Amino acid sequence: TRPQNTMSAYHGTSMARVDNHEILRDDTIASLYDAAIEPATRRRGLSMLAQSLDAAGAFYLVWDKDNNAVVDCIAAGTLSADFVALYRTRWGAVDPRRRFLERAHAESIFVSHYDRVDAVHEDGGFERAFLAEQGIAHSLGANLTGIGREYRQVFVERATGRPPFSAADMIEFRRLVRHMANAERLARSIDERALDWELPQRVLDNMSVGALVTDQTGQVRFANAAAEEILAENDGLSRRENRLQAARSFETNSMLAALRDVAVAERADKRDGGALLIARPSGKLPYAVIVMPLPAAVGGEARETRALVFLSDLAHRNNELAPRLSQLFGLSKAEARVAAGIAEGRRLTEIAEEFDVRMPTVRTQLRAVLKKVGASRQADLVRIVLALPPMLATGTGVPR
Repeated sequence: TRPQNTMSAYHGTSMARVDNHEILRDDTIASLYDAAIEPATRRRGLSMLAQSLDAAGAFYLVWDKDNNAVVDCIAAGTLSADFVALYRTRWGAVDPRRRFLERAHAESIFVSHYDRVDAVHEDGGFERAFLAEQGIAHSLGANLTGIGREYRQVFVERATGRPPFSAADMIEFRRLVRHMANAERLARSIDERALDWELPQRVLDNMSVGALVTDQTGQVRFANAAAEEILAENDGLSRRENRLQAARSFETNSMLAALRDVAVAERADKRDGGALLIARPSGKLPYAVIVMPLPAAVGGEARETRALVFLSDLAHRNNELAPRLSQLFGLSKAEARVAAGIAEGRRLTEIAEEFDVRMPTVRTQLRAVLKKVGASRQADLVRIVLALPPMLATGTGVPR
């Protein structure tokens, strides 16, 4: 019976090794996907990659081909503390492995003891003066993305005194690289989707009027930058427990009635919404509030209808208006100030007093404005300005 027991013990040990290897591979693959989606975990993924190939460390590289420079590089494992700094400042530009892969097929890999001859003519001392000094004798490398203006590569480094990477190591490396490349594509797709959401958010945040999305109870689901600033001022409009409310209770009730009105109408395209003025305790001009329906549908099924609420500060003066009018209609700086003042409802005497200009001069500037804009009277000028696209803030992105 002893041979049978010995054989059974052998098979048990063999199976344990296989199971451990599979567990390590699964953990490595999971960590590589995590690293691509959450770069803060990149070092752990590289450590797992090096461990799975019995290597001293692994190295992730983002290279700017146009400027022949490192964009990012991360090393993990037992590679020395100055590996990244030396690569970034001196050796990256002459790395023959990187340049070999730059010319290679997208799915090719670099194997140092096979491809060293092809790369050595442009070594620049890289292997002798850098890798050998770092205690590295053998390398595997691969492209993770296509070779464009910017590309990404990974290298696995095996220490001096260790045998070269075997055929089984190369097969395992290829398998893991495929997962890393898939993870890079997945991360880019996630970034693009995030940008698809971020760009409309930026547009809304640069609007000169506040924009809110609420439900019929006034619960705020979204607010752009201008709306957030209006609510933070707490001067007639505010947010309490995340609900939109006015300083005066009857105005709050009027807003809620308008929100309910757009929510309960039978057909979204028949809802007219509502408009009202909200007084301000400070005594400034009131806020103008426009309520419109914002129906939501997913998969063809109507969901809860929400309201789109625009908030306009009637006391706000848009500092971007005069420069834009100057650009659009070729107005001088003084003419643009007059045009902006008229559009904002100020009298000519007020404009003359504000800029310390004589009335005859202001009238001459107004005539020049009307001619350049193509308006016959001040009312036409106001109509044209009101028809212009909303003026976006510059600089900080907050339009106030």
